[in-house]
Amino acid sequence: MTVTYTYLKIVSSGGGGGAIDTTAWDTSDLQNGSVSSASATFNTDGTGSLSGSLGSTPASPKWYSTLTPPSIWMEYAITSTSGISTVIGGLTAGTRYQLNTARDLGIEKAALGVASKQFTISFYDASSGGTLLGQKTLDCAVEVA
Repeated sequence: MTVTYTYLKIVSSGGGGGAIDTTAWDTSDLQNGSVSSASATFNTDGTGSLSGSLGSTPASPKWYSTLTPPSIWMEYAITSTSGISTVIGGLTAGTRYQLNTARDLGIEKAALGVASKQFTISFYDASSGGTLLGQKTLDCAVEVA
């Protein structure tokens, strides 16, 4: 049995005149399988989604507070970890990625046990330097039992 939990919440609205939406997202998932994963997707239109099959709260989460975000870059840092898991989504910590395509970030675990990681995701208005628009904390926990 694979159990997946994902939670995304705001840490700070940072500057940028409140450009980063401050609504918390959460979801959970219970499924059969040998690999457990938990991830969030940040879409180009400012919306997002979580990997849990039981739906998310709110039903249509967004990471940007208006309908059409300008050119925005995101980067992440791992702020805590427990157990052994692999970061998924193809992003490298400390590197900025433009949100001109959907970006995924999360963890997966294939061996028996429990693992979690906490990510701090920062949003900027430039590929380097620039203004910090806000931050979100992504807590991912997975279990393979």
